[in-house]
Amino acid sequence: MKRLILIIASSVCIASSSLAASFDPRSAQFPPLHYQVPDSTRVVLDNGVPVHIIQDPAATVSTVNILIRGGSLSDPPGKAGLAELLGQALRNGGTASLTPQSVDERFDAIAARLSIDFTEEYGVATVSAMPAFFSEAVTVLAELFTAPRFDTDRIIVAQQQMVEAVKRVHDDPKELGTTLLTQAVYRGEPAGTVPTQKSIQSLTVDDIRQAYVRLIQAGNIVLSVSGPNSVNAVKKILTPFSALRQGSGEQKVKPSTGVLSSQTQLYTVSRDISQSVIRLGMPGIRQDDPDLYASRVLNYIFGGSFTSRLMMELRTNRGLTYHVGSHFDIGRTYPGLFTIETETEASNTALVLKLINDICESLVQKTVTPQELAGAKDALINSFVFGFSSAQAVADQRARLELFSYPAGYLELYRKRIAAVGVEDVQRVAQRFLKTGDYRMVVIGKQQVLLDISKRSKAAEISESNLMQGVLPSD
Repeated sequence: MKRLILIIASSVCIASSSLAASFDPRSAQFPPLHYQVPDSTRVVLDNGVPVHIIQDPAATVSTVNILIRGGSLSDPPGKAGLAELLGQALRNGGTASLTPQSVDERFDAIAARLSIDFTEEYGVATVSAMPAFFSEAVTVLAELFTAPRFDTDRIIVAQQQMVEAVKRVHDDPKELGTTLLTQAVYRGEPAGTVPTQKSIQSLTVDDIRQAYVRLIQAGNIVLSVSGPNSVNAVKKILTPFSALRQGSGEQKVKPSTGVLSSQTQLYTVSRDISQSVIRLGMPGIRQDDPDLYASRVLNYIFGGSFTSRLMMELRTNRGLTYHVGSHFDIGRTYPGLFTIETETEASNTALVLKLINDICESLVQKTVTPQELAGAKDALINSFVFGFSSAQAVADQRARLELFSYPAGYLELYRKRIAAVGVEDVQRVAQRFLKTGDYRMVVIGKQQVLLDISKRSKAAEISESNLMQGVLPSD
């Protein structure tokens, strides 16, 4: 019996080995992926606030997200950090009828999760709870937005935490490099202004109230909801949000020009660290940019995938880095940041910068191969479905499109427009974004390394005083 088993096993192994030897996964053919973009049910509250609802009968948790147009880009001059502090003050500051501690206790008692945060262009408030307690959680959340207390003690604690977060950025070379690159690219504009200890500590309760009046109004808000509750039940649960102020209209932020205002190309920070932190970037694209789709394909080929040219040359072929990549942030009110980032051993800094330059130039001068183009488009089209991995993700997608006035059919046409990108489109976008003379660079590392690379570009050293003040050296 054992002999028979061994014979069968050997035969299977031989057959498997033969199949493996003859099968090339790169030549495998798969049927086209057909995926219909999910839609939401859209309802409108009495005060005009739109709500996107996805009913999921199998869900064990109900979630509501409040999307708020406007963020740190709308912070007044000298008040960097105000939108972030507003989020903390709303979350932790209590309501007219509930102390901050009472709010925490109410959410703890029903095991609900609450968060309120602002980014550059928008804020998000999230509450998740079991369906039986969802109505109670939403009622408290609505009161936080319609009748905030703004408890002074809690605001002081939030300011102290924000100051500590700023200090931690200075202690993390990678995060510091990214922050400084943003400042260098958007120098002198709201997108390039960062919170400092001074700006955070200058914020007052009156500042927070003014930001609240400016941002928290019905015309600035879209809701997204998922869970087992019916559409009618959800609309009833959301009734407290009908008390949101109408306000004076949508929050508008003056768009950036997307033009680099500084002549300095290289900014350096001296730190005694074994690896240099390298960041390169320039203004990228907005949501309405006609090069949106071609830029996504270019990015995949250049540095946005594990098989990208940057990854293959710097990591796979030469072993100069563990992490390297590129990324387009898509801006709504201003061109988002196009970034190239990596870290490498100090002695390899100049070589890595040269190789990045060479790869950029190769894409500017020569068209990509048909194989690269097809592979990038297939990957982008097939990964599109992951943006709809949950009911809440679907509701959020629909709500964001409305919040930022995306054109009708944006999601439905996305894959078709990626598929339509041609070789010439990719090269045109490469010529727009990969001319290294247009970049701003930030390198953090050993003093001697910085001196060597500074000879090749117009450079400025960022002192500790500059870092504390949140400003870059003048040209």
